[in-house]
Amino acid sequence: MDNKTKATVSLVLGIVSASLAFISIFVMGWLSFIALPAGIVAIVFGVKGKQENGKGLAGFILGIVGTALAGLAVILYIIALITLAAVVA
Repeated sequence: MDNKTKATVSLVLGIVSASLAFISIFVMGWLSFIALPAGIVAIVFGVKGKQENGKGLAGFILGIVGTALAGLAVILYIIALITLAAVVA
């Protein structure tokens, strides 16, 4: 896979990761379990495709944002499940 393709894949996965992570914080927490791996892959491909053009850098940055938001969403989702279990029990 050449650097141009890696940059494009990084950008697409970065956008997917950031959007799913943002949605998972406010609506559906389980989406963060999809956003987290997508963000990590976007970071990896962004590093490899950064030298090609701005798409690689944008994918790298969006991957970091998506991964951070997805990590926050996972923590909030787990806290919500524990709180819900405590209330029901």
